[in-house]
Amino acid sequence: MTRITMLLLIGLFTFAAAAEEASLETPSVQSIGGADARLSFEFDPTDVSLAAVSNGDPFAKGSWVWQTYGAGSFGDNEGDLYSGYFGVGYYFKDDLSVSLDGLVMWADADKGDDVVGGGLDLIFRWHFYHHGKWSIFGDVGGGVVWFDDEFPPGGTSFNFTVHAGVGATYQFENEMMLLMGVRWFHLSNARIKGRDRNIGYDGLSLYLGVMKPF
Repeated sequence: MTRITMLLLIGLFTFAAAAEEASLETPSVQSIGGADARLSFEFDPTDVSLAAVSNGDPFAKGSWVWQTYGAGSFGDNEGDLYSGYFGVGYYFKDDLSVSLDGLVMWADADKGDDVVGGGLDLIFRWHFYHHGKWSIFGDVGGGVVWFDDEFPPGGTSFNFTVHAGVGATYQFENEMMLLMGVRWFHLSNARIKGRDRNIGYDGLSLYLGVMKPF
């Protein structure tokens, strides 16, 4: 089921990128008055995006945002994971962004000592629905994390992460937005130390935080 979910999300991102390419045609030279009175112009799609940014669309092409949020992952018998994220995102197309987040993570292990760690996370996000102050999005991403000891126990201190899910934003003050969502979250070392030490973690992750354009 998790592979199907990831494929669907990747397919949605691909469809949105293709739809964006179907932009308006460039108008031809316009004539006003006689032959000597001509007004010519070219339509630049970039101007529309810049106008959208200036009009307060935080998800327009060219926009930058910062975000910070806390997350908890539950459901795996290895324990619970609690994370804090802070990073920046860039909208390379309308409603489509890529962000890089730094993170700190604490593992409340059920079968060994608790561990703490830090890492980086890369996220692709698509805001596919807007209504008033609300938006709904899908995202997919992953990264790396280093713990101060093995996690899960019997594994390694270095791990990769993968996640996919859905979420929402709500603009509640000026340009500040509430950021919330749910993800499937996976952590493992991709067998870098062999099959026997690849002790994976899979859980349901809930997160809540804020986002703001800058």
